[in-house]
Amino acid sequence: MKKYGFMFLFILLVFYIQNNFFSELNFLSISPNLLIILIAGFGLCWGKKAGLVAGLMAGILMDITSSPNIGYYTIPYMYLGVINGFFIRLLIMITL
Repeated sequence: MKKYGFMFLFILLVFYIQNNFFSELNFLSISPNLLIILIAGFGLCWGKKAGLVAGLMAGILMDITSSPNIGYYTIPYMYLGVINGFFIRLLIMITL
C-alpha cells in the first residue's frame, strides 16, 4: 500500500511539472510527455500490476484535466504500463 501512495504522489508531482514547466518548452507545438516515461519506469521496475495501476492513475488524471472523454488517455497508459511490466523478466535475465 505504501508503494501505491508513493506512486500517486510522484505522478502528481510529475503531472504538475509537465503541465506548468514543460508546456513552455515546446518545439513546433510538441512538448515532452513525462508521464509516459514515468509509467514505463514503474512498469519496468515493479512489474505488470504496478505499471497497470500507474497507467490508471496517470490516465485518469490526464482525462479529468484535458480530455472530454474518460478513457482517452487511460487505456493507452494502462497498456503501456502492462507491456513494460512484461519486460521485468527480461531485465532480470540480463542482470544474471
